[in-house]
Amino acid sequence: MALWQHLHGASVHFPIALLLVAVAFDLGAIVFKKESWRSVGFWAFLLGSLFTIPAALSGLTGANGWFKVDPYYVEEGSSTAKHLIQHRNLALIAGGLSLALSLWRVASKDRLKGGPWIVWLVLAAATAGAIGFVGFRGGGITHGE
Repeated sequence: MALWQHLHGASVHFPIALLLVAVAFDLGAIVFKKESWRSVGFWAFLLGSLFTIPAALSGLTGANGWFKVDPYYVEEGSSTAKHLIQHRNLALIAGGLSLALSLWRVASKDRLKGGPWIVWLVLAAATAGAIGFVGFRGGGITHGE
């Protein structure tokens, strides 16, 4: 296994964990009326979003396929190649969305309220769920499932 694949396997855990924890803290801030939890959610989401960058770069480099699949690692046309391409595409979309949501929250100085805050939370929860699903599918690819 190449170094980039090891780096990818190590780096993907940060965005998965941080984005899921961030949404949990943001929701907990509402439910338990703890403003400090919202701050934790903000920083966890920001860090999780930033960690999607090395995760994506190491994954793209590890498969040696920025926009293709290297036949050395995966036989072209195989179901694994199809899953790898789906994994890559969803990861890029979800990672990009997490970065966009982070920019929105930073630009608002973490003062979103009412409707925009609800929209942000729904999108953040969907994004964190998508990142979790991407990780689950990546694990399946790694183990030949």
